[in-house]
Amino acid sequence: MRFIDDFRDIWTERRNATRVPVAPVPISIEVAMPEMTFRPYRLEGIICNLSAYGVKARLNNVTGDMFGLLVNSRRYAKIYCEQPLWEPLHQTFCRVAWIDYYALPDPDACLMGLEFQNPIHELVEIIQEIGTAPQPEGVEGIERIDSAG
Repeated sequence: MRFIDDFRDIWTERRNATRVPVAPVPISIEVAMPEMTFRPYRLEGIICNLSAYGVKARLNNVTGDMFGLLVNSRRYAKIYCEQPLWEPLHQTFCRVAWIDYYALPDPDACLMGLEFQNPIHELVEIIQEIGTAPQPEGVEGIERIDSAG
């Protein structure tokens, strides 16, 4: 019997719906960090895949210190998406389910899983209308399509 070190199976059991790859959707998120400031910390990035329950995003300008703060405790965020097609995502509250600071070769970028506070079933309809698209370049490193968040 061969041992396969594949942590993706751990995540598979926790996800409520399969995430679907989409063409890059530009977003910004505001992460609540009350211990740091009274204003949320804003990050820019793109959505790589999504479901009615959450998204995987590639975020820019995440420093090592910021990563330390993000993983230190449970974090909540708000997604802002200005594209009319993805209007159901605009101003959506979510929880930071996971963050992978080392998944991408860019030292200032990371992957983040965001779990919606309430499922957005309208996203499933949008996905069915437009179909799926390949993953954006540089985000294939961690494939958690069937995992939590």
